[in-house]
Amino acid sequence: VFDSAERLLPESRIARFNSATARLENGDFKNALDIFAGSEEPESLNNAGIVYWHNGDYGRAMEMFQRSAQAGNAQAAGNLAELKKWQGE
Repeated sequence: VFDSAERLLPESRIARFNSATARLENGDFKNALDIFAGSEEPESLNNAGIVYWHNGDYGRAMEMFQRSAQAGNAQAAGNLAELKKWQGE
């Protein structure tokens, strides 16, 4: 459904976000990241951080979580704290 909306409404940031989120939830990390990485929306930055973390790119994950948290995303702040804890900081 979300892929169809993205194809029909390619300029819709909501359609792109929903499609990328569905891809993330289905384990399609590469295609999800391609969509999230092109956005400055706090939710997209947070989700990009999740993909980077999953892929083992902890520096990029931290950067995405920080940018998202600075924009007011509480979930990203929590993810950032969890990543730091996981890394032993």
